[in-house]
Amino acid sequence: MAQNHNPYSPPGAPVADRAVSADAPRPVAVNIALLLLLAGAMISLLDALEFLQGPVPSMFGFLLIAFVWPLIKFGFALWICFQIARGRNWARWLPLAAVVFGVYSLWLNIQMVPTGIRYAVDPWKLTTYLLPTVLYFAAVILLFWPGRAWFRQRE
Repeated sequence: MAQNHNPYSPPGAPVADRAVSADAPRPVAVNIALLLLLAGAMISLLDALEFLQGPVPSMFGFLLIAFVWPLIKFGFALWICFQIARGRNWARWLPLAAVVFGVYSLWLNIQMVPTGIRYAVDPWKLTTYLLPTVLYFAAVILLFWPGRAWFRQRE
């Protein structure tokens, strides 16, 4: 008598992956977030370039901090935007870290300013200091709520 059932055979349940197109178009929310991230990076770079219009000390460390560091940050922001545009899920966490660091930095800087001059601030400098963090915050909201499904599809 021949046996048709082998108790040691692997299960025969049908298994299939979800059909997800890797070429799914980027949602509008992610495109807007990319524009906001680029705008924030441009404002930070313009602030550094505006700083160099005045008399510049010839100290190497000062030039490194005032000019080279903003260029490095701008290049890093461009690279992050490129990775987000490619759908890399890990890359959307870096603007969130930038927002957390920016808010913490803002709080520390406000605490360090003496009370008498706390509100006597140049409006342009205040704008170029606050606006990138606000733009990054808006981009993070777009990347983590409306854009979340697109990143999840691409994993």
